[in-house]
Amino acid sequence: MTGTLLSGHRSATLPSASGLPLAAYRTDHVHRCAIRACQREHVTDIDALVAVLEADPDARLRFRTAVAVAHSALFRDAEHLRWIDRNVLPGITAGARRLRVWSAGCTAGEEAYTLAMMLEWHGVLARSEVVGTDILEETLAEAETGVCAGTRIAPQLRTRVSFDQRDLTREPPPATDFDMVLCRRLLPYLTPQARAHAEAALAQALTPGGVVVLGRDETLTSGLEELGLREVQPGAYRKIA
Repeated sequence: MTGTLLSGHRSATLPSASGLPLAAYRTDHVHRCAIRACQREHVTDIDALVAVLEADPDARLRFRTAVAVAHSALFRDAEHLRWIDRNVLPGITAGARRLRVWSAGCTAGEEAYTLAMMLEWHGVLARSEVVGTDILEETLAEAETGVCAGTRIAPQLRTRVSFDQRDLTREPPPATDFDMVLCRRLLPYLTPQARAHAEAALAQALTPGGVVVLGRDETLTSGLEELGLREVQPGAYRKIA
């Protein structure tokens, strides 16, 4: 099954059944997700999987969540967040009268709300705005409820966070004046072409002097000069003024 799963005559309908731009994701990643979906939904080929996704909204969401890597938690990878807290946030919060931060690939709001809490610790939340974007409308609807990973988000945090559905592999950033962009666990799953578009969007989103931060051990693959960025720390890049 593993060798022929994505070669069935209905494989072209899998993007339609899932509602995702599967061509933007690495073939090996989609293949693994499809195999696991077949096992999870107790079907043996792509035709049957497509039929299940078309008929069962829960199965469709499970597949979409797997492909989009929409699994997170508040303060996921705490060590990496501590590094951001020590090495990135002081540089953008010191003396700032207004801050805009973008969580690109915020899943169900976990990444965006985590950033808001970190800004609160630095005493700048009241003059900050956090924008969380994700490709899945289902996870964003969950984020909008203000209950994140079983935790009810405090009102002072919720009022500083907004959400926007966006496909970074094809669309521009939500704005171009962000002081910081956080994008973790998204780029490595994309094809080179889709990744180049996403990296360009991340760079375009920054105001001069702003910083884009990737996940642990992640790096940009596009040319930094072309993006108008320079590396300031491993996995952190500043927009050249």
